[in-house]
Amino acid sequence: MNPNTPHRKVIAGGFAGAISTIAVWTLEQLTGVTVPAEIALAINTAFVFGVQWLVPNQSEIPSA
Repeated sequence: MNPNTPHRKVIAGGFAGAISTIAVWTLEQLTGVTVPAEIALAINTAFVFGVQWLVPNQSEIPSA
């Protein structure tokens, strides 16, 4: 594997962060409720942590 290629956990965390940011923005647009930045960041952090915790390490993935 190329040493410059990000691990699956990093990729999953990046996508999780983007998804949670879009979800908070969508919530604000649909409901008109403003989510404070600190709360949005806490949601983002918790979601990214959860996703990265669930994704196995590269060494734990069985090779084909």
